[in-house]
Amino acid sequence: MIAANRQSKRLQDVHAAGTGHEFWVDESTGFTKEQQDALIHYLLSLTGK
Repeated sequence: MIAANRQSKRLQDVHAAGTGHEFWVDESTGFTKEQQDALIHYLLSLTGK
């Protein structure tokens, strides 16, 4: 998956490596399911333009 992400023109356009990160947004770090869903919807709405 990382190799595929590195080939993605879309990720290159937004300067994302697609390799992940060390920050988690889940119940173990205090985020509710609703907050997780809201973040996912927000991130998916970004176009990089």
